[in-house]
Parts: sequence; C-alpha cells; structure tokens
Amino acid sequence: MFLSFILYFTIFSYTTIMMDYVDIFIISIKEKSKRLYEFFQFIIVYTPIMALYGLRVNVGIDYPTYLSFYNVYKYSIHSIADLFNQQFEPGYVLLNKLGYIFFHNDNGVFLISGIVIFFLLNYLIKHYHNIINKPTMIFIFIMVFFGASCNIVRQI
Repeated sequence: MFLSFILYFTIFSYTTIMMDYVDIFIISIKEKSKRLYEFFQFIIVYTPIMALYGLRVNVGIDYPTYLSFYNVYKYSIHSIADLFNQQFEPGYVLLNKLGYIFFHNDNGVFLISGIVIFFLLNYLIKHYHNIINKPTMIFIFIMVFFGASCNIVRQI
C-alpha cells in the first residue's frame, strides 16, 4: 500500500512539474518544428501517467466486467457491420478490438483510452493556458478526474 502511494505520488508530481519545465529539455526542437515540439512535449510529460493508467491490473470497480467484455469482443468483430450488431456501444466495441489488434492484451483497452484522455487533456491545456497555468490544470485533473477515469472506461 505504501509503495503504491509512493509510485502514484512520484508520477503525479513528475507530470505536474514537467508540464512547466519541459521547455528546458526540448527548446532546440521548438525552433525547428512546432509539431515535433508538441509531440515530444506530449511524450515527455504524459508517458509515465499514461503507463500508470494503461498498465493497471484489477483497479476499479468494473475491471472484471471490462476484462470479460474484452475476451468476448476480441474475436467477435470481423467487419464494420459487426460493430453495430453488438449489445454495447460501437465505440467501446471498437476500443476492445483495437486493444486486441495493437497489444494482444486486455491492458491495451486501458492504454488506448488513456492515450485518448491525455491527448484531449493536452488539447484543453493548450487552448486554455492563458486562463490558468498548465501545472495547475494538470493537478486539478489528477485530483478530480484521474481516479474516476479508472472506473468509467466505457463512458469516456
């Protein structure tokens, strides 16, 4: 339990601090290409927290349910039409199939959803950085939404 606390605290602190200081490490790239700079910024800042989100095992109330859905949908989808003939949302079924295709593991579903979550978070931070500073936005997200997002994979 204590080691988990240390791991979470370290990763959350790293993400919050690096959001403010990432420019120090990749300033030379910023002068050459804005897109490349944004890509490296995303990788440097969000990789640890995305790994924590995506590589979790048995975390969240619905984890066993997500695991059983993954085991059903990884083999049952063969065409686009199959996405809409399922009991659940087509996007969630597609997420399960993509998790299987790219990772051959149930953690792929969580990793892909983590990438989507943090990509959208990064977009919002870039859009609203004039109103509130970046580390504060990251801190608020971690404190308010990160724990809940481990339980609401289908709703995201």
